[in-house]
Amino acid sequence: MIWEYLALSDPNLALSLFYADNNYEEFDGESRAHTVHWLNNLKKMGQMDTTVTASIPTYSVFKNAANEKTYVAFNPSPELLTVNFSDGFSMEVEAGKMKSVNTSTADDNAPVVLLITDKIRGKVPLTIQFTGSKSFDKNDSPLTYSWDFGNGTSSSATDTSYTFTEPGDYKIMLSVTNEQNIQSKDSLTISVLGNGTPFSGTPFALPGKLQAENYDKGGEGVAYHDVDVNNIGLTYRPDEGVDLISLGTDHAVYWMVAGEWLEYTISVSEDGYYDISPYLSTVPAFGNFRIRIDNEDVSGKINVTSTGAWETFKAFPIIGVPIKAGTHILRFEIDSDSDKKGWLFSMNHIVFAKNTTVSNELDQTRPYEFSLNQNFPNPFNPTTSIEFSIPKAGNVQLRVFNTLGQEIAQLINTNYTIGEHSVQFDASNLSSGMYFYQLKFDNAVITKKMLLMK
Repeated sequence: MIWEYLALSDPNLALSLFYADNNYEEFDGESRAHTVHWLNNLKKMGQMDTTVTASIPTYSVFKNAANEKTYVAFNPSPELLTVNFSDGFSMEVEAGKMKSVNTSTADDNAPVVLLITDKIRGKVPLTIQFTGSKSFDKNDSPLTYSWDFGNGTSSSATDTSYTFTEPGDYKIMLSVTNEQNIQSKDSLTISVLGNGTPFSGTPFALPGKLQAENYDKGGEGVAYHDVDVNNIGLTYRPDEGVDLISLGTDHAVYWMVAGEWLEYTISVSEDGYYDISPYLSTVPAFGNFRIRIDNEDVSGKINVTSTGAWETFKAFPIIGVPIKAGTHILRFEIDSDSDKKGWLFSMNHIVFAKNTTVSNELDQTRPYEFSLNQNFPNPFNPTTSIEFSIPKAGNVQLRVFNTLGQEIAQLINTNYTIGEHSVQFDASNLSSGMYFYQLKFDNAVITKKMLLMK
């Protein structure tokens, strides 16, 4: 059977395939009962024990955390065979059959508990999604759930989330109990990492120009992650792993690779909207980046287009990021859809500018839709205002066309945050007539008419 062979080669893979199914219906002709039987066995098996050998080559031995073993053997011969294991265990296996024996004393009527999380490691504040609803009972008995988050906090929800605000290792325990009052437990450890400290000793105050090389102190995994432990440039902060090069009087973060990140402690004196503009350089244009503030994505994925040369740095702005007063951790994350190992881009600095064109009232709960309002005034001469909203952060394009379909102006081609925005269009150099303005965002397009009358 397929699950038996998976169990021999990779029990974790077999478990993953079971996790992926919501109903535990038939697989490849196997019955539900057979599936449950093998899932229970797999849960008991644990990891492969390579210290035990057998009298035939077609065998495997697994050992769980309680040192309980599962012995699996396949008899390819035409006769009944006694398989002897080096730790003294032996079992008879029929001709052409596979057999497994588990030494666990667990109750076969106990529910199967499956503890699933979306992550097991991260920086504070770390929010984890916990899933227990994949757990089940072989007799279809209703289940009750009890979560222990390792810090005195608990929950009785089937699926839940929890935010860890203090660094440390937390042992998470999920207990599942059926109507027979038989309980099963599963656990894992969540590692919550702390933050670094400001490079200069005090947080960088917005607005201003933040040098990329002045990322926080704290080292690998705390203030930054670099795929190579060595600093390629060795011109600045040589004892740390971030690759830096000299650019005359300052430096730049060099050789940025997918999966790497840098963190900066920033400070804001009052609630407001800010434009955040990393200055990057690249030739291949294979990379993208994402900016998070206190673990919240404020930019969406931003593709980095070619700047023409590695020495030419250009701004890739994110417009109108709402930031509340106080101290925050900004993380700059590097990634690529196509090149996971190569040099993607370099970063010289990040400019923070106060945005005065949007409201200072931060409304994080309001839902936004992708929409384009009618320009106002309309008809107009020679300027008009165009308002739009987007449901998430991302690249926005706003262009103007004449009645022949020719593009006569590109008003926007940059990155905006979620919410409402306004752009001014000056048609002083155009003649009277009908024009079309088109908004493009996330593969969606809206087009409207406007009339210029001089």
